Amino acid sequence: MKSENENKNKQFNVPLGYFESFEERLLIELKFQKLFPNNNDGFLVPEHYFSHVEQAILDQNKPQGKLVRYNFKTILSSVAAIAAVLLVLFYVVNPIEKEMQFDSLSITSLESYFEEEDRIQDYFSAEELSTIQDNTSIFDDQSVSEDLIYEYVDQDIIQNTLDGQ
Repeated sequence: MKSENENKNKQFNVPLGYFESFEERLLIELKFQKLFPNNNDGFLVPEHYFSHVEQAILDQNKPQGKLVRYNFKTILSSVAAIAAVLLVLFYVVNPIEKEMQFDSLSITSLESYFEEEDRIQDYFSAEELSTIQDNTSIFDDQSVSEDLIYEYVDQDIIQNTLDGQ
C-alpha cells in the first residue's frame, strides 16, 4: 500500500506574490481594453472560412488508386508458358502430319462436295459419271429379307398398340 505521507510532498504550489499582484494585473488589462477596444492582433480570417475548410481539406486529400508495379519478366514468362501450352494443345487435337486418305471419305461427303461446287463434270469424264450414278444407291450394300421386314412391322404395330392403351 501507499503511504499517506506520499501526497504531502507533492502539493500544488502557487508562485510567491501571485494573489497580491492579481488585482493590479486585472486593472491593467481592463484599462488596456478601454484604450484599444478593437484589438486586432494582425491575423484575419476570410469570410466563410470555417464553413468551407472541411470540404477543401477533403478535396485535397482524395484517396488515390493503389499503385501496382508489374514485373515484366514474370508476365513475359507466363505469356510464353500459356502460348506453349496452347501450341501443344493444338498439335495434339489437330496434328499437322495427318495424312488424308481417299478411302476414309464417304460417298455422301464426296457427292455433297461436288453438288456444292456444281461443276462435277469438270472433275470426271462422262464415262466415270455414268459409272458413279449407276453404282451408288442406298440399297447397294444392304439386302433385307422379307422376314426381317415383317418382324419389324409386327414389332412396330405391337408397340403402337401398347402405347395407345
